[in-house]
Amino acid sequence: MDVDDDYDYAEVMIFELAQSVQAFLLKHDKPPRGPFYDEMLQQKQQRQQELLDLQKRRETLERENRIDEVEKRKEMFKSEANIENHGAV
Repeated sequence: MDVDDDYDYAEVMIFELAQSVQAFLLKHDKPPRGPFYDEMLQQKQQRQQELLDLQKRRETLERENRIDEVEKRKEMFKSEANIENHGAV
């Protein structure tokens, strides 16, 4: 084998490798679902909405806890008033 044969053999190998890579990329290439920037903005908006929802849930729980506390105090005052009324009679 001389140098020209080695060169031709290497050239054929590189060409076959390039064809294999091209075929693989064509088979596995997935087009983007949309512009990258639009997708990034959509994900950011989704995260912001999730944070808002979480904040609303927390506020609702706090409000419910305060209402429960007020109701407990009302019941406590009523029972104290009943005890004082029955004790004074």
